Amino acid sequence: MTDSRLKAPLGQHLTEHADRAALARVRRRLFEARVRPLPAHVWRWAAGVALVVVLLGGAWSWARRLQPGELLTHAGRPFVRLDGGERGARLELADGSWLSAQRGAVVHAVASSGREFSVLLEQGTLEVRVVPNGPRKWCVESKWARIEVVGTRFVLERTERGLGVRVTEGVVVVRSTRLAEGVQRVNAGESLFVGEDGADVRGPTALPAAPSSPPPSSPAPATQSNPTSTPADSPSGPKATSSSAAPPASAAQLLDQADSARAQGNVADASRMLRRLIDEFPTSEQVPWARYRLGVALAERGEVSEARVLFAALVAARPPNSLWQDALLRQLELEIRLGDEERARDIAAEYRARFPSGRHLERIASLTAPRTSAPPPASQP
Repeated sequence: MTDSRLKAPLGQHLTEHADRAALARVRRRLFEARVRPLPAHVWRWAAGVALVVVLLGGAWSWARRLQPGELLTHAGRPFVRLDGGERGARLELADGSWLSAQRGAVVHAVASSGREFSVLLEQGTLEVRVVPNGPRKWCVESKWARIEVVGTRFVLERTERGLGVRVTEGVVVVRSTRLAEGVQRVNAGESLFVGEDGADVRGPTALPAAPSSPPPSSPAPATQSNPTSTPADSPSGPKATSSSAAPPASAAQLLDQADSARAQGNVADASRMLRRLIDEFPTSEQVPWARYRLGVALAERGEVSEARVLFAALVAARPPNSLWQDALLRQLELEIRLGDEERARDIAAEYRARFPSGRHLERIASLTAPRTSAPPPASQP
């Protein structure tokens, strides 16, 4: 092969020595293979995969939309801090739960998501009401212990020597390294105190008081009506006893003592404290809650007419939504108990109009459903 042939283009050699018919057949086959459509089973497989991807994406988006998000306040804002200040403060949350910080209490937000709502009690006394059957687990952190709840009502008091827990509704779980087994269940009507010296579980009672100069056993004689504790049998003896047992000056403390008395089954004392709160603190934020509790206590004692008036006044005052719903339900129950079914239907209509997604809709529907038997008597002994 000469140098001139090596320098010639490759296409020239192919043209001179190749079979033109064979080259044409190769070109035709290549073109037919390039434009040949895919088989039908391949298209079906690809369409099935695309449909599955679309369905999975839609299901994921729908699940994300249904999952609850951050728990906001009733005003639609994220919870950051609750300061009791000089008069106490109350915060309503969007799900109907609430936090009530007494004077001097400070609460900070820790976490808020669709599964958990966590706060830190920095100091003071905090009352918590968690709506039952909610999607979130509630946690209250403190130096001494961690409190976990799902749906209940309880009071926490943090002092320099420990943390007191008092449960009025439901059950809470307390976790602390100072507990014998690291965890303690506290039922309604029970209290627990966790401090430097360990923990103390008690039955229905108030939280331990702050430390004072006398020993813990010394105040006991002062709270009893003992004539020997006074110089003589004179009017000064009973007066001293009544002054030592006088209700506290704070509306929040009166409400707490009323709850404690009712948890012990002493409805008469609870009613007396609630009446005093309503009379002496007419402008307090605790008055609507006192009216509701007093109405419940009176209804339980059979004083239906007075309870009816209290609930009607409470509804007319337009309380917070969670309390408003409860008051309308109680008012409806009393009207049915008194035999006024027409008034009960009006209250049910008012509830549905104001709270179309209210948590008492099923209960109200069952109460106002047509009855085949005669209504219950107006009052029960």
